[in-house]
Amino acid sequence: MLNQHFPDFKSALPDCSVQNDEHIIRHVSECLQENPMSRLVVIVLNIFAGLACCSFTLAVEMPDLAKKNECINCHAINERIVGPAWMDVSKKYLNDPMAEERLMVRVSKGSSGFFGLIHMPANDPDGIKQVEMRALVRFVLGLAKSDKAGTEQNNAN
Repeated sequence: MLNQHFPDFKSALPDCSVQNDEHIIRHVSECLQENPMSRLVVIVLNIFAGLACCSFTLAVEMPDLAKKNECINCHAINERIVGPAWMDVSKKYLNDPMAEERLMVRVSKGSSGFFGLIHMPANDPDGIKQVEMRALVRFVLGLAKSDKAGTEQNNAN
């Protein structure tokens, strides 16, 4: 796997006799002790790999409303916790013109069966926080649009 993304990885660690990717983890500490240049290479590769994998995660944070309404107990932007990742929700409804209204009902009144068996409790059963709920729903729905725009821009470059 490393060879696909970093073809010169093994040549940057000349004091190591690493034969395949499965052995890299075992040999990294030896390499780091034997060759000072390899320390720099490993640090730089980790930084680039982290940025490549997590650039969108770093750019988008949970809004304060999500924290205030305790959405963060069950949801994260890019990973499933108890409920689905908000990015997955956004992608599911990307081309649905009724998505905002559907999610308003599901978030406000509660729902189950759309992303698994776990029931999402009602967050605004009395309709008192509709402005906040709508802001959160719009945030969620905007995630896939932002991600798609970012991907298209990166592909254009």
